[in-house]
Amino acid sequence: MQAPTRSRVKNQQNCAASDTITITSILDLPINFLNDTASVCRYQTTTLSAIGDYAAYLWNNGATTASITINQAGFYSLTVTNAGGCSATDTIRVQELTCIEGIFIPSAFTPNRDGLNDTFKPIVYANLESYEFMIFSRWGELIFSSKTPSIGWDGTVKGKAMPVGNFVWKCVYKEVGGEEMRKGGNGVLVR
Repeated sequence: MQAPTRSRVKNQQNCAASDTITITSILDLPINFLNDTASVCRYQTTTLSAIGDYAAYLWNNGATTASITINQAGFYSLTVTNAGGCSATDTIRVQELTCIEGIFIPSAFTPNRDGLNDTFKPIVYANLESYEFMIFSRWGELIFSSKTPSIGWDGTVKGKAMPVGNFVWKCVYKEVGGEEMRKGGNGVLVR
């Protein structure tokens, strides 16, 4: 605890007054609650999070949560308020990384419902104008088709689990501003 501080003031009519105030504590401002830098790949997202717990959060995009998910490089700032009512702002620079781009199709999948590799679908690192993914049996019969990149084949046909084995896939897509591309190949269903 600090000693009392006495202040004396005069107004325009030369009247004087004084008062005493005792400062019992000095509250610290929040500091270093964001990392200096982060990175994000084009077509992907990353999460920015405050370091530590605070009473209130306000990001420069208007979010009021401790974390935000972003998909673009740039500068992001966060103003936090601690339990003592003190506020401060910190900034993080998000850099864009050169990452994988295009569409990649795996060679196998395991639809055993363990939450890992349960569907067969392309991995998309692009903004698409159009998309169609098809799966064919060994005999050329169309057994699955999707026009939504996030929906993959679960290894069933008409609700029945397909046996272990090979299948053929075909993907026709067009990236924004690009030409239509056609890819095809073989895959393996493993149980």
